[in-house]
Formats: sequence, structure tokens, C-alpha cells
Amino acid sequence: MTGPINEMGTGSEPTGWGDSPWFWLACFCGMGLVALWAASAKYPRRQAQVESHYRAQQYQLTHNRQAHAEADNATVPADNATVPASRTGPPQTIIHLLLIAVLLAVGLAVSLTLLWRQTNGPA
Repeated sequence: MTGPINEMGTGSEPTGWGDSPWFWLACFCGMGLVALWAASAKYPRRQAQVESHYRAQQYQLTHNRQAHAEADNATVPADNATVPASRTGPPQTIIHLLLIAVLLAVGLAVSLTLLWRQTNGPA
């Protein structure tokens, strides 16, 4: 037989961690958790600003519709009214990072478990 020899291996010899997709999933999830931790200090303030801006736009839109309806002597249902958020206390946001953090932590735990089983599997 001429040509290069295929050195793929039969799976019985140990392979490096870098060859395992579980290693790369663990790296991705771990870096995601580090990035979330780094951004967690500024995220609530910024998200509160974005949500406050959205609520203000909705409030203004509702009042504009009511003003036009009053000018036309029409009525606007009361359920369209949106009250702006209170400015007291810590910022309460609609979107939280907890779900993303939990998903990344579960992904990290699963990938590390499967990586350990792959490298320390049955002898």
C-alpha cells in the first residue's frame, strides 16, 4: 500500500483534552460565566435605563393616543394606559441574567463530568 498511513487511532489509546468536544464546551461555558460575572456590576443599571426608556416611550405613546382621541371626541380603553416605573429603590429589571448563568453552570458541570468520564473511563 502506497501513500500516507491513516493515524486516526482505535480509541483505546488516551487522547489529549483538546481533542474532546467536552473540553471545548467546558471552556465556552466557563468563559461565559466569567464574562457574566464581569458584566454583572454594570448590567442592572444599564438594563434599568433601557427599560425605563422603553416605558417612557410607551407612556408617551399612550398619552398621545388619548389626546388624539379626546380631540376627536372618542374614548380610549383604560387598559391601554401604562404608568411609568417608580424611581425609588434599586432598579428592578424585567430581564435577568440568572437564567443564562444557570444554563452556563449546568453546561459546565455536564461537560466536565463527561470529559472526566471520557478521560478516566473504564480501563
